[in-house]
Amino acid sequence: MAFYPLFARSSARLPRVSGTAPKVWRTAGAPRLAAEAPAEALPLAGVSFRARNRAHAGFIEIPPDTATPELLRVCRYLRNHYPDVSDAVWTWKRLCLTTPRVALSPESARARRLIEALDDRAASGEGVAQLLDILYESLFTFGAAAVEMVPGRLRRGLHDVVPADVTRLRFIRRGGRLIPCRTGPDGRPEPLPTGRILYIGLDRDGSTPYGRPMLSALPHYFRLQWQLFDDMGRAIRNAGWNRLHVRWLEGPERSDDPPAERAARVERNVRLLRDQLAAMEPDQNLVTTDNIDVRLLNGERRSPDFYNTQKAVEEQVITGLHMMPVLLGRNYGSTETYGTAQFEVVQRHAATVNGLVAGLLARVYDTELALAGEPSHTRVTLPVGPSADPLKTAEISQRRTETALRLLEAGLVSRDEARALALGG
Repeated sequence: MAFYPLFARSSARLPRVSGTAPKVWRTAGAPRLAAEAPAEALPLAGVSFRARNRAHAGFIEIPPDTATPELLRVCRYLRNHYPDVSDAVWTWKRLCLTTPRVALSPESARARRLIEALDDRAASGEGVAQLLDILYESLFTFGAAAVEMVPGRLRRGLHDVVPADVTRLRFIRRGGRLIPCRTGPDGRPEPLPTGRILYIGLDRDGSTPYGRPMLSALPHYFRLQWQLFDDMGRAIRNAGWNRLHVRWLEGPERSDDPPAERAARVERNVRLLRDQLAAMEPDQNLVTTDNIDVRLLNGERRSPDFYNTQKAVEEQVITGLHMMPVLLGRNYGSTETYGTAQFEVVQRHAATVNGLVAGLLARVYDTELALAGEPSHTRVTLPVGPSADPLKTAEISQRRTETALRLLEAGLVSRDEARALALGG
C-alpha cells in the first residue's frame, strides 16, 4: 500500500493568484461554476517515474491490467450484484470508518474552528463522515480513492472537498511531475487544475501510481462460482425427470373392439399421459390409476456434492477479499484462539488503510490552514475498533505503564521516553 500525494507540504502561506472574474472550471466529475479561477499556482509535488516507451515519454504507461477502465467497471458490477463482494466491501468500510482525531501543532482556537467548519462543508455539505464513507467505498472497490480540493472565492480557505471518480483519472508527466487528468469523451486525458487532486492507491507497484483493487485476483473464481450455482440450479430443477419410467396398461381386449379403434385409443391415452407429464412443474406430483405404473430408474444415484465443491471455491474468494470467514457470515468451526488471531490480522489491515486516509485528511487540513494564514500543522489519526480481547489488551497496557514507571524511577529513561513507552510508542 502507498499514499501518493500530489500536494507539496509547506508551512508558508500558499501564494495567491491574481484575477477574480467568475469562470467555469471542471472537476473530476461534471462541470461546476466557481466564484473565481482555480488556484493554479498551488505547488505540485510527485515522484518522477521512468517511462518504458520513449515514444510516449510525456505520458504514464497505459494503465496496468489492474487499473483498466474495463476491470474497474467489472469491479463496480461485482460490488453491486455479487453478495460476497458487496458484503466484503461493506464490512471493510465499517471496520475502517471511525471519527477522525485531529491534533494541532501548535494548538490554536482559530485553527480548530477552521477545521471543524471544513468538516461541515466537506462533500458538498454532507460532512466529513460522508466523504470518508465514499472514500472507503472507492478504496475497497477500485483499490484507489481521490478527492478534489475546491478553493474558496478569496483563496483564504477551501470552499469544499469533494470525492473524485478514480475510474476516470489518469496521469501524465509534464516537466518531471505527474499531472492528474480526466479521461475525456474521446479517451484522451484532459489535465485537471494543478494541485487540487489528492490520490491514494492501495497495493500499487513502484513504477505506477495506480492502485490495485483486491477484486482483480478473483474473476476466474467468480466465473467458477457462477457456473456452480447455475449447474446446481439446473440439477435440482431437473432432479428425477430423466429417471422416470411410465407404463400404461390397456384393459382386456373386447371382441367387438375394432383393431384400428383400439390402436387409436392407446395412442390417444399415451399422448395424453405424455403431455401431462411434460406440463408438470417440479413442485407437482403424479396422480395415477391402477393401469398406470411409474417407476424411478437408478434411484440410488446421488447428485453431485455441490456444497463441498462450492465451499472450495468460496474459500478462495474469501482469501482474495482479505476477509475472515465469520465476517462474511461463514462458520467453518474455527477455534476461539484461531478466530481471535484472524480478527487481529483484519484489525491490522484496517489500521494500515486508515493510516493512508489519515495522511490524506492531514493534507487537506494543512492546505486549509495554509490558505487561511494559520501556522499550525495537523496530525490526523483514525483509530480502529476495539481488540477481540479487550481484557487482555487492558492488561498489556497496564504492564507497559508499570514498566515505564519503574524504568523512570531507576533513572534508565527520561520522562518523555517513559511517556512514549507507556503509550506504546
